[in-house]
Amino acid sequence: MQKIDKSKKVATAYHTWLKSLKNKKQPPYSATFRFYKDVLMNLLICQNGLCAYTEMRLLSEADLKKAQKDFKNGRYTGLLRDMPSDIEHFDSRLKENYGWKWDNLFAVFSTINQKVKRREEQKLLDNGESVHEILKPDTKNYDPLVLLKYNSKENIFYPNTEELTASEIKQVQEMIICLGLNNGYIKMKRGDYLSELATREKFGETVTPNQFITAWTMGTAV
Repeated sequence: MQKIDKSKKVATAYHTWLKSLKNKKQPPYSATFRFYKDVLMNLLICQNGLCAYTEMRLLSEADLKKAQKDFKNGRYTGLLRDMPSDIEHFDSRLKENYGWKWDNLFAVFSTINQKVKRREEQKLLDNGESVHEILKPDTKNYDPLVLLKYNSKENIFYPNTEELTASEIKQVQEMIICLGLNNGYIKMKRGDYLSELATREKFGETVTPNQFITAWTMGTAV
């Protein structure tokens, strides 16, 4: 999970509207809401077209460049491309009354949002816990190289036990599961992609990953 800078607020109509509410209760969250496309594309621009959690590419680099040009007067005027992405609420408890809170939103691979995050977050809630912000990628102190380790042989992320307390290790482990970092489908896509890059590198090619960047940085999958 890369650190995400969400300061590039190109959906200025949405951001102006949100600021005008002054933390009051917001309209119900819905994919048909007038700012949905604006927010989703703004998030993808901030995330360089990658899933905020798994780093799988959701929007091609060419479409990402076009999306930035498709913002006119603070609104996204282009079409929503055929991409497997949803707006995800990091803390689902805010969705009912603050479903458009910018700091709580990320663009995420649809399967992770719909089938993994919701299920695993509910387990935490059922156990009297909630999502831990320790792996919230837009926070000031978030650093994947401190919080995470990557086992390239097994193609999995795990807590960095050398840097973290016992309590932090538990939180990181729970969030690795909750955010789908080691989800089976993601592991397959990540392993195939990084293995291809590693092969190209062995033949002397200079390679630069455009997805699964944290895993590549920590060690090429085999």
